[in-house]
Amino acid sequence: MKKSKLALSWLKKSISTKLSLSLLVAIIIVFSVTGVMNYTYTKSLLIHDIEEELSTKSNATAESVNSMFSEKQAIVRQIAANQEITDYLHTTQSRNEARTDSHYKTVMQSLDRIPKADESIAMVWVASIDGNFLIGNNNLLQDKSFDIKTRPWYQPALADDDVYFTEPYMDQVFGKVILSAIKQIKDGNKTLGFVAIDLFLDDLPGIMQSYKLGKGGYSFLLDNNGTILYHPDKKLILEKKLSDLTGDMGKIGQKMVTGKEGLQLASVKGQNQYVGYSQVPATGWSVGTSIPQKIALASLDEYVKKMILFFAIGGLLLILIVYLLSKKMLQSIPYMSKVIKVLATGDLTPRLKVQSSDELGQMATDINLMIDSFADTINQVNDSVGQLAASSEELTAISDETVKFSNEVASSTQQIVKGSEQQIEGADQTSYSMEEMANGVQRVAESTTNVSEQTNMSANEATEGYNNIQHAMDQMEQIRNSVGDASSEIQKLEVYSKNIDEMVSGITNIASQTQLLSLNASIEAARAGEHGKGFAVVAAEVKKLSAESQEFSSHIAAIIQKVQSSTATAAKLMNKGVGDVDEGSAILNTAGSSFKQMTNAFQTIADQVSEVSAAAEEISAGTEEVTAAMNDISSVTRNTFEHTKGIASAAEQQSVFMEEISSSAKTLSEMAEDLQTALAKFKTNQ
Repeated sequence: MKKSKLALSWLKKSISTKLSLSLLVAIIIVFSVTGVMNYTYTKSLLIHDIEEELSTKSNATAESVNSMFSEKQAIVRQIAANQEITDYLHTTQSRNEARTDSHYKTVMQSLDRIPKADESIAMVWVASIDGNFLIGNNNLLQDKSFDIKTRPWYQPALADDDVYFTEPYMDQVFGKVILSAIKQIKDGNKTLGFVAIDLFLDDLPGIMQSYKLGKGGYSFLLDNNGTILYHPDKKLILEKKLSDLTGDMGKIGQKMVTGKEGLQLASVKGQNQYVGYSQVPATGWSVGTSIPQKIALASLDEYVKKMILFFAIGGLLLILIVYLLSKKMLQSIPYMSKVIKVLATGDLTPRLKVQSSDELGQMATDINLMIDSFADTINQVNDSVGQLAASSEELTAISDETVKFSNEVASSTQQIVKGSEQQIEGADQTSYSMEEMANGVQRVAESTTNVSEQTNMSANEATEGYNNIQHAMDQMEQIRNSVGDASSEIQKLEVYSKNIDEMVSGITNIASQTQLLSLNASIEAARAGEHGKGFAVVAAEVKKLSAESQEFSSHIAAIIQKVQSSTATAAKLMNKGVGDVDEGSAILNTAGSSFKQMTNAFQTIADQVSEVSAAAEEISAGTEEVTAAMNDISSVTRNTFEHTKGIASAAEQQSVFMEEISSSAKTLSEMAEDLQTALAKFKTNQ
């Protein structure tokens, strides 16, 4: 099992082996199809030749048999033409006159000469119908029991105008198979008798065996009834009719009895045989020839063996030649594989040597171009990553400064909130004092007896109110300055946010360019096929990092937009706060002037007691105005406090956003470092 796995592994690695095996399969298919077609065509030709040979030999055998019997027919005709015999039959009217007739001696001499001239003739005889006797050579005379009309040959011979051949039979006298050739002798329309010769069939085996049919081939002879007259199996001679046999041979026997001629494939005792058969015209018999199919096609089997051997040798030689040629043509592949393995480690400095202009040489040139392109891409990506890392570090530094500045803004805003709270407390105190002063004025109006005392008290309270207003004016000035500073810082923060937004846009552009470069690298890796898988993995990692960089840049841009929006809102609120503070300052100035007038008035009250009522009324009116003004101041101060709290919240939120930006910038910087580490695996000529 282990050896088979090693063999399969070796086959997978060798291109020349794969090519040889593919060629072997193609050769086997082509040679098999060619061999089958050649075998089929050759077999059809051979069968045609066999059929022609069997037909020719069966016809030749039949012709030889027919020739033999034609000669015997001629002898019988010649005997029948002997006038002495005709005269003998005319003059002899009974058996008693057979040997005494004047023509007998001459007839007997003629009959005796014939067997001596032809050894195949057993006997020559003459039979008289009217005399009812039969004489033959050697003074033969049948006994008195002879009855011509009861002889089996009488009616057929009488019906045949030419020579009639009887069925072969075993003669008891000679102990051999013989047959008779009989011809009637007529005088006009009257048949006087018959002349005949009895023939030995000893020559038939020689004739039947004269045509060689190869090993296992044989011929056979049937009479016109289908009785087997000759067959290699002597048990069948005169004992069986071929038509009585079962199977294909019985069917062939039926065709032969009807006088048909032909050739067909028959199954005989489980063996296929080609059988040809022809008719013997002279006797109406049929001659058959047979040869086993295996013997007949033996030359075809030998041809197939030689063809298989030739195909095997030719195929092996062709495979060997192709293997050696492919080995020669593909010898540069191991070198190319070695260089590509070095490239797979990340070293892009080696190049393939182009030693030919064929497909392998073109492939080496294309691989070199691909390596150059990939190396340029790696260098460009490396440069872009360096710029990305520098931009990330710069963004991190700016983000840290922005966070620090945001914290300072938040701290300043908290101080403004505290100042606003103090201002609210002062305004409340002032309002309370003004209410007390209003009560005093009322008491002055109610009772002028204590005018002097109340005037002094009012003067003191007016002085104190004036001082409080001055203090409130100072606080408003501080608030105005703080709000102005906060507005300036927020404007700076807005500028920084715009700078950060521009940097994020640059980072996004760099990430997009990096993603495009990784896409180009992926395309080049796909063109490289199996050898570009390592480049494809790196390009995918670069693409992933650039996509993450672009995602973080988008997140940072969204945060920056929120910061810019919050900063713009804070700037508007700051500007409004400055306006409110200016308005509050104006009101406080007015109140200060009023308090100053009140102070002057209180100083002259003592001298102008007479004008107490009028002064009290003026003071009451002024007090009401001051109270209204203080209420306005309190309302403005509270509004300023609420706006300042909003600014503080925005500053804190901006600080949180900037911390997120700083964290994202650090993550982007770490990703750039990881990408630089991944690119460091590749070695280029730069």
